[in-house]
Amino acid sequence: MIHVLCFMLHDIGPVAHLVERSIRIAEVRSSSLLRSTKEFMKLILFNGPAGVGKTTVANMLHKEMPLSFLLDLDRQRDFISDWQCNRLEVRSFSFDLALALAEVTLKRGHDFICSKAFLDYIDGNREMNILDSFIDLGHQYGADVYEIFLWAEKSVSMNRAQNRGYEIKPTHTPENDAEVWEQMKELKSRRDKAIVINTDDLSAEAVLNEVKAAIDLG
Repeated sequence: MIHVLCFMLHDIGPVAHLVERSIRIAEVRSSSLLRSTKEFMKLILFNGPAGVGKTTVANMLHKEMPLSFLLDLDRQRDFISDWQCNRLEVRSFSFDLALALAEVTLKRGHDFICSKAFLDYIDGNREMNILDSFIDLGHQYGADVYEIFLWAEKSVSMNRAQNRGYEIKPTHTPENDAEVWEQMKELKSRRDKAIVINTDDLSAEAVLNEVKAAIDLG
């Protein structure tokens, strides 16, 4: 259809050249987007307890993936007013926003990275499985999906969180992080397709290199 239109415009005059050029640019962009969506697009989910380097490694990876979108779900929550008094609604609200952002990113053919301590269900509501909803969306758009579980022994995780300082993430407390670590241990045993990377003795750079190898990023 486009080629027929270009042929018909050939003898219309000087404007025809500009129209043909615009159409061809659109064809190239469409073709490029299609190749990107099918061959190169990645959806990467970083999961794990406190102190394993999720945010740090996600930021480092983000800088090496041009036009990728990085979402920190904890920071996104801060843009919702009065969230501390409406935690249940805000969890669901934030989750829906995250899926919408992921869909827009994937629809445009770009990589999407998300960092969060995902406890797959929202307050026990099994109709709201966060991890699988992201994964299903990635597959829907033909993306390569990677669920990366960064791990550390409890003492290592707690020490790192303590050294980082709880004033950085005031909603975190030692008691809360210890409870989440136990929940994450149980979750890790159920996520059989997740890529588990033990960070106990690794620097952030070493973890990044393992992640890049796992997702086939040269």
